[in-house]
Parts: sequence; C-alpha cells; structure tokens
Amino acid sequence: MASSTDSGLDGLRQALLNTSNDVQGLDSRALQDYLRDAGFAQVLDSLLGACRQEKWAFSANAGVAEKAFGVWTDALRMYEIAVLDEEIRQAEARYQAEPTEGNLDRLQELRRAQGHSESLDLLGEMESRAAHGGRTD
Repeated sequence: MASSTDSGLDGLRQALLNTSNDVQGLDSRALQDYLRDAGFAQVLDSLLGACRQEKWAFSANAGVAEKAFGVWTDALRMYEIAVLDEEIRQAEARYQAEPTEGNLDRLQELRRAQGHSESLDLLGEMESRAAHGGRTD
C-alpha cells in the first residue's frame, strides 16, 4: 500500500529527473525554486525540515557523545591498568618461584610498561588541566 508521502517522493524524484534543461548544474537554490514551482513545495519543505532537525539533534548531543567517549576511554584505561597489575603480580610470582633470566626480563619489561603508562597518565592529566584552565572536573 503506497502512502501519499511515497507518491510525493516519487513525484519529486521524477521532477528531479526531468530538470535537465530547466536547471543548470547542482545549484541548490535554483533546484529548490524549480521544485516549488513544479508543485513540490510541501514535500521539499518536509525533507529540508527533517534534515535541519537531524543536524540540530546531532549538534545538541555532541557534548554528550564527547563526554561518553571520555568515560569509555577512562574505563578502558582502568581495565588496562588492572590487567598490567595482574601481569606484574604473576611475573613476580614466576620469578620468585623460578629466578631465571627470562623471568626477570619479563618482569622488568612489565615494570617499564607500567612506568611508561603512569607517565602518559600524568601527561594526560596535565593536558586536561591546561585545557580546563587548571580545573580538574
């Protein structure tokens, strides 16, 4: 069952296909004027209104999306820290049980990664404070 909206869109599509000689290029204003003159003002306004509403909704939620990204980034970082802490704990136990050079190298590698990670965290905090004028939300 076709709705009036479907027939309106189909008519608009047909009008667009028939513009070859009436409108030159992809001039948006001229194309809109042509479609309005051809009797498609209501369908065109409906489409343009939906487009504007969608853009507004996205821009209104941009701050929320940015904040959500930050929360997920923090959650991932906390997970990575927990995994690294557990790997260090296991490496320490392996080295204590079997003090080989390979086990010592692995433990030192994990500790270096932990130190590097802590340095990155500190740098991130400093950048965040600078971006927020010294505040730490």
